[in-house]
Order: sequence, then structure tokens, then C-alpha cells
Amino acid sequence: SFVEGVATSVGLHYAVKTNPDPLIIKEMIRLGHHFDCASSFEIELVLSLGASPDHIVFANLQGSLAYLMCQEKGVKLLVIDSSEEAENIKELYPEAELILRLAVTETDALLPMGKKFGAPESL
Repeated sequence: SFVEGVATSVGLHYAVKTNPDPLIIKEMIRLGHHFDCASSFEIELVLSLGASPDHIVFANLQGSLAYLMCQEKGVKLLVIDSSEEAENIKELYPEAELILRLAVTETDALLPMGKKFGAPESL
């Protein structure tokens, strides 16, 4: 549920790219879990195994073809890294629901992903 646009519950989203084994995905579907997909192949796979489009978050948008593919498949929850992406999506896929990924640059992580993904602190 949402309170003034903020999610009030958390659920498991299985990252398909970590292991796209159909048996694992089918079990996750059976348990009612959601999926984090990073490619059209991953979206096609989980949908073909019976997942609902509203149980998918697409976290690797790369241009207008990705927006249109999501729209065609009914996947509404999209991760964005900039306000420009939000503007483009609004124009091409106004029904989409967006999650803004923030860049985390102050970290001691071995692989700091803030340099690759996420919106900067100031937009």
C-alpha cells in the first residue's frame, strides 16, 4: 500500500539475472514473490512461466524501445536514474510507475555502483 506516494510495505524481488533457472522462478511465482528483471529476455522468461506483469520491476531501461516493450507486456514498475528518463517515459508510457534509483557515492564497497547507476544527490 502507499501513503502519500511512499511504499509502506516491502516484499521480495528475485533478481532473475543471478540465476534464471525456470524451477527457481516457478517456485518464486508459487510463493507469490516478485521479480527484478534487467532485460527483455528476463521479462519474457518470467511471464512465460506464469508471473504477473504487476510482479515485475524492470531495472535496466535503455531507451524508448525498453519503455515500449514494458508497455506492451504490461510491466508498469520501472527504475529510472534521472529526471530526463522520467520525462521521456511520461511521454511514451504515461501509465508507468517509476522508482528513482539514487547514486550512493560515499561507500567502501568493493564495487561501488553509484558511479554506474543512480541519480545524483542534486537533480
